[in-house]
Amino acid sequence: MPLPAAAHNESSRSARHGVNRPGPGRGHGRAGGFEPDTAPGDYPTEPFDRPDTADDEPKPPGFWRELSGALTLGLCVLALVVVGLQLLASSKGMPGPGFPVVLGHAVAAIAAVVFQRQADRRQGSVAVLPVLLVAALTAATIWFFWWS
Repeated sequence: MPLPAAAHNESSRSARHGVNRPGPGRGHGRAGGFEPDTAPGDYPTEPFDRPDTADDEPKPPGFWRELSGALTLGLCVLALVVVGLQLLASSKGMPGPGFPVVLGHAVAAIAAVVFQRQADRRQGSVAVLPVLLVAALTAATIWFFWWS
């Protein structure tokens, strides 16, 4: 005995095949056969619990922090210049600054960036040590690789 036509409507088909999956005769004439489960805006929302990141947020800079940032940037530019000079000298068949000088500049620049990041994220007397380390690292790099 055949079922009435009302039994073959979309609701019975969507229960068997899922709303977003095309079943027999579905999905033709539509963009990929996609039908949303609910209307836009009907999705339940929950507040997102953000971990406490107050220690990771940058503090307003002061003069010494800005000075150490400038020294850090200078060390990074100097490291790039030394690497470029070594590559140029190698391509011309000349000795160039040498591997120890290039490595020393690269290590100093990376360490300065790490110290500066710590200085930017700390406040008060705790931020003084990274600032002093950046200054000492810059002075040591200039002294050992350029003046001595």
